[in-house]
Amino acid sequence: MEGAKIVGHSVNWGDASKARQFIVGEGIETMAAVAQAYRAEIERGDIAVAAAMSASWLKNWRPWPGATRVVIAADRDEDKSHDDAGYKAGEKAAKKLAAGLAASGIQVAIAMPGKKKSKTDWLDIHCSGGADAVRAGIADAVDVEVEAVEAKAAEPATAAVETPHLAPLKAKGENPSQRDQLMIAARRAKFWRSTEG
Repeated sequence: MEGAKIVGHSVNWGDASKARQFIVGEGIETMAAVAQAYRAEIERGDIAVAAAMSASWLKNWRPWPGATRVVIAADRDEDKSHDDAGYKAGEKAAKKLAAGLAASGIQVAIAMPGKKKSKTDWLDIHCSGGADAVRAGIADAVDVEVEAVEAKAAEPATAAVETPHLAPLKAKGENPSQRDQLMIAARRAKFWRSTEG
């Protein structure tokens, strides 16, 4: 696919053409944890969960037509120096995406995991507190106002934060860990591209 534009595409759980609500975030493992927490809603077609491959892909992601609400499940990248290009990369990508979505009339909220000054994503929340902790954190997402997001999105761009390589599954006969089960779910997800690219 020489010359094909792939930034902004995602791995998707659920029927994106049917769902009106999306939860989108950065990284397959992270969003597999969110998809597991929202499995019933995904199976009913109420919600679709999308995983962008990196912060760069996240800020360029677009939902399918018909989406009315998007919750951005951002990564918290606050464990670095303020001068580091990766400082708050996940939050900055989420705010840039939120600005574009809100300006197009979609209701947007941003959910931030963990405590300030930490490096935390939704897989960390799932591993420490389970699906209920993920659901509680996503439910606490803060609605975004178009004007507030436009001002913050104008901050200088940062380098993309790439997702880590996937760890292999355990040998046959062993019980897979919670992380391995999420990876199995991620591998079964569908890859889709936005209608714009």
